[in-house]
This record gives sequence, C-alpha cells and structure tokens, in this order.
Amino acid sequence: MLTLDAIPIKNPLVSESKEDGEVILYSPNSESAVILRDTSLIIWALCDGESSVSELIELLEERFPDHREQIQTDVVSTVQTLLDKQLLHIVLSQPTSS
Repeated sequence: MLTLDAIPIKNPLVSESKEDGEVILYSPNSESAVILRDTSLIIWALCDGESSVSELIELLEERFPDHREQIQTDVVSTVQTLLDKQLLHIVLSQPTSS
C-alpha cells in the first residue's frame, strides 16, 4: 500500500511520447500505453525520486489552492495507478519523526 512518505521515481525503461499537450507512456513490461493529461501529467513530472508523495501533495496544494480537498486523492490515486502499471517505482520512504 502506498504511504505518504513514499518517494516515487520514474521507471527508466519507460518511454514517453508527447502529442497535443498529452504524454503517452509506454512500459516495456506491458503491451499497453498510458495517456497522461492535466493533473496526472503534472504528477508524473514531479516524480523525480527526491520528493515524497506528501511533498507532491503540498506542491500541488500551493499551486492550486482552490482544489485542496481533491488534490490528496488525485495524487495518491495517480501514483498508485502508475506504480501498478510499473511506470513508477518507490526508491525509499522517508523516516517518520517520532
């Protein structure tokens, strides 16, 4: 299960194709393609292997303050979907402070 301290990074084997404001991701692990647009495209771009899921949420809340209620759900759902399709990996989780 995805946690908010997990740090997602793009699978280096995934190829990207940009077309008409969308990005199409091709995974070597499956025969399907994933089309990203709008919020999912921003989330994909932020998955740099340095920012945790909670940091991605914070960045998007700052950028889109009128949509705060939906952002956490969108980020967690998108990251989990991209993990399930092996387009992202988790590099590590940040230690939680006590």
